[in-house]
Amino acid sequence: MTKVQATVLAGFVAITVNTLVLKSAAPLGIVAESGGLLRLHVLYVGPLLRRLGVTGLWTSAGLPGPSSLAFWLAFHYATGFAMVL
Repeated sequence: MTKVQATVLAGFVAITVNTLVLKSAAPLGIVAESGGLLRLHVLYVGPLLRRLGVTGLWTSAGLPGPSSLAFWLAFHYATGFAMVL
């Protein structure tokens, strides 16, 4: 296994564990911040994406919105891999 492969694998495992811990915190009565970076992006980048027409294209393609679990997971993994790299 190359260093890059090992890095990507370790990142994937770490992001997955982090995701599971964040999603299981609330049912266990633990207050954990989750989604703060996504909320900032929606607040500040969202208007720009709307003006550029990206939001309309995204919606017309039937892709999940920022409030969906699928979008949250994709954003969480993308952010995590950006940090890994």
